[in-house]
Amino acid sequence: MDRHLRTYLDSFKVPGYFWSTFLIDVLFFGLFWQAFSRFSRYLENKNVEILGGRSVEQIQQLLVGSPEQALPYVQQLQSYLLSALGGLAVLAIAAFLLFSLAQGLIWNLLHQKKLTAKTYWRWNALQLALIIPLLLYALAAQIVKLMVTALLGGMTRLSPAVYLNNAVLIDALLLTLDKAVSLLLLLLALTILFLIYYQFAQHYRVWSSIGRGLSLVKTHWASIWRMILLMATTAVLPAFMLIPLQKAFFLYPTAETILIFAVSLLFLAWMRFYMVKVIHGHPASSAQ
Repeated sequence: MDRHLRTYLDSFKVPGYFWSTFLIDVLFFGLFWQAFSRFSRYLENKNVEILGGRSVEQIQQLLVGSPEQALPYVQQLQSYLLSALGGLAVLAIAAFLLFSLAQGLIWNLLHQKKLTAKTYWRWNALQLALIIPLLLYALAAQIVKLMVTALLGGMTRLSPAVYLNNAVLIDALLLTLDKAVSLLLLLLALTILFLIYYQFAQHYRVWSSIGRGLSLVKTHWASIWRMILLMATTAVLPAFMLIPLQKAFFLYPTAETILIFAVSLLFLAWMRFYMVKVIHGHPASSAQ
């Protein structure tokens, strides 16, 4: 059997700590989802309370015609904006700190190590250092997508008659190709990020770990591109399996959302484990 295919199949034989990493993801993203959902509902209720049944246009007219009567609305609006901005800032900081904690716990589990207070704060430093590289990757990925879109659009103009006669089929094919490119770019980004995280959990040196992670992409590219294709195939299969269930969940959208959420996090946990097996052969092995 081909070595890459054997590693892929072996990646589904997960150890016990795999489920611990999955549970950490569920707890973090579940808390994140609940916190922002509750805060969003709070802002909506507060907005309704401030407006008091009036439309925005009516309040604008009140501001122009009777500034004195509009003063309570202005004060309430100022309080609302301050609480909204303050709440968002607190949630963003809490989410950042909890995300670093989750990644520290997960990648130390993959190394069979323990996270300490000292190493936890280094995870926060790594997340900050990764902001600019991730933004640059997002920009590069957007450029690639635009180029692919332009290329696919140009192909349809080569033979207008063929396109007009098969417009529905060709549009569906182009949309599928566009989504495939987006998926591959996302999987590549996650793979690079995971390689950096894995290196960091070994050395706890921010810039050195980023360099080592990017170096692994180059040295193991022959394995990485095959891995990404197999990851993409694995990601598509659950999507097709969920299609027949959409009718069953038509009356239960919350249940459908929870199912998609759980499957996505399960795929994310498996992807981490698979990547480690491809690069190092075993999660506990040392980096090159």
